[in-house]
Amino acid sequence: MKEYSRYFIRTMYTLAVVILVQSCGGSSDADKAAENYAISVDTSVINFSNEFLQVSEDTVSITVDYTGKGLLLGYAPDNQPVGWLNFSTEQLSDSSAKITVKLVNADNILPDEYNTTLRVSTGDANQVNLVHHDIDISLLIWQLTTNTDQITFQATLGEENIDSQTLEITSENNSAWTASVDVDWLTLDKTSGEGASTITLSADITTFDLAKLYQAQLTLTETSSGDSKVIPVELGLDRHYLYSSHTGLAFSQVANLSKLSQQVTIATNNPNNVNWQATASTPWLALTPSGDTLTVTIDNNVALNDGLHTGTITVSSVDNEDVITETINVSFYLNSASSDNQVVDNISPNNNGIVASTYLPYVYIAQENNLYTYHIYTGEQVSMLEVAPDNTLLEQLVISPSGDTIVAIANDTITADDGNETPITHHFNINLLDNSVVALTDSNIEYEPVSFITVSGREFIITQALEFATVDLQRVYWDSENAFFTTLIKQANTAETVYALDLLDSSFKRYTLKANDFVTQKISATMTHQYRPTLLGDDQAVSDFVVTDNEQAIYTVSPTSEFISFDGSTFSDQGLLPQAEGNTTLQLVKTQSNNVNYVRFDPNDGFLINLYDQQQQLANTIITEGNQPITSVISADDTRMLLYINSENQLELINLP
Repeated sequence: MKEYSRYFIRTMYTLAVVILVQSCGGSSDADKAAENYAISVDTSVINFSNEFLQVSEDTVSITVDYTGKGLLLGYAPDNQPVGWLNFSTEQLSDSSAKITVKLVNADNILPDEYNTTLRVSTGDANQVNLVHHDIDISLLIWQLTTNTDQITFQATLGEENIDSQTLEITSENNSAWTASVDVDWLTLDKTSGEGASTITLSADITTFDLAKLYQAQLTLTETSSGDSKVIPVELGLDRHYLYSSHTGLAFSQVANLSKLSQQVTIATNNPNNVNWQATASTPWLALTPSGDTLTVTIDNNVALNDGLHTGTITVSSVDNEDVITETINVSFYLNSASSDNQVVDNISPNNNGIVASTYLPYVYIAQENNLYTYHIYTGEQVSMLEVAPDNTLLEQLVISPSGDTIVAIANDTITADDGNETPITHHFNINLLDNSVVALTDSNIEYEPVSFITVSGREFIITQALEFATVDLQRVYWDSENAFFTTLIKQANTAETVYALDLLDSSFKRYTLKANDFVTQKISATMTHQYRPTLLGDDQAVSDFVVTDNEQAIYTVSPTSEFISFDGSTFSDQGLLPQAEGNTTLQLVKTQSNNVNYVRFDPNDGFLINLYDQQQQLANTIITEGNQPITSVISADDTRMLLYINSENQLELINLP
């Protein structure tokens, strides 16, 4: 403010001098000034231009030669001071000077053309004998505001067509403009216009034969000023992937339980068919491909000792080595003894601190700052891994579909020297293959992870605000304008769609997903449907749900709507599943084979598990022996349910038929 005041006083003094010259100077004074004083300036016109809302520090340097008693600089008569201009005199000598004229605050000026005049004077101010040189200065604020700073095309190598993209231009002052691109594969439906408009960009990808990132530039030029702005254009042709509906498979055989065969669906993002083959790393795995289905079976002809056996299945292209292969983790637990229902005591998981492995006979439990591993069949503790700092709680376990990784958090407080406390959240990536822990100190998500998903062979994480991030928690996509908070996000594995439950109105939002290795935004999500169960009352809510791999069925925990069918375009509320009258539904889990198990309370039988088949028929009921569970999970081979009883600090392990 002080600098502005000095500037204002200097300006008013200069104006006063100019006015005095005009009112008092006679013809003889002017003749005398012209005879004794002279001034020469190397420019008489300065034209500034700047894009609306953009910061500019454009500067012009002016050389002045003069004969006189000093130099005066200010606004010419009839010109008011303007807030977009700074000027100063530098390198002043008895006969020369440098004047610096600088554009300021241009980002705060509305689109229009503005003008002012600076006057440079010399002579004898005491005798009011001055000579002048005027500099006309103009400022054009032009507006070609665009709805995006970057244009992205996405396709997979081999596709013949790609969706066009649009660029919307806003211009309040109807600026005339031209548009051009610097590559042959990109065309515009308009190359010139005036004011607001929309340009459609089309890309020709038929000549491309490599999966990679292709880049271009779209240049918008404001006609009157010649100024331009560049919009980067990226086109990512994605690589070809083979991927499975499940990247973890568990098998088991004990005296009273067994799971010896499972099926997975093999798919590709290649627009053409890929001839694929599956190979196993171990001889006890028998593989039978048929169409897009791979049947995996334990070969009983291979003799194995009791215990846990692990291996992998590799799905690869028969004739194209450029196709990215898929790896499926597999385990087989063999024991000649029986596995009976049992209870594990002294279990006290933290918040969202219990999760079953996707392919091992293990359950992981976050307790205090440690991660404990328990065997699902024996109930024995397998390992204990210290993850978080002392005096913090390891929480929010989220396991990857492959079963290799758990992402978790721990909340902490940092106390400064002055006693002020700052809450912080630690993020951890736990490698379950080697029991190593990496603290993700540079993660840039704003909210907490909720779920892993896979998209065309690649794993991503979704947070409670629908941020999409990499496994190391680097956000790659977020539609913040349409985001909402939820802890219930499930994926239909085969369909590669995601369902999120909006807890405010118990409506499901369905998203289709697209991944691309090369563009800035590695994944994108488009909401295609929003549906609230029609039988659900206004004051009723959905508290949990699961979706089958083919998304033909959604199962929920709600008072009226437990089964919702979906035919690809329309949802239909089918009401409650068959059950005993008077039951209270608590939880549900989906099996690997896309059946659903409900945990309910029956006034006569207590807490029980209802098992349903894929035709939504009640196939079996199991009475539990414990108190009310608050968490339920299922083993990866579908043979054991795990119920956590908070009131007893117990984990109940129950056999499933």
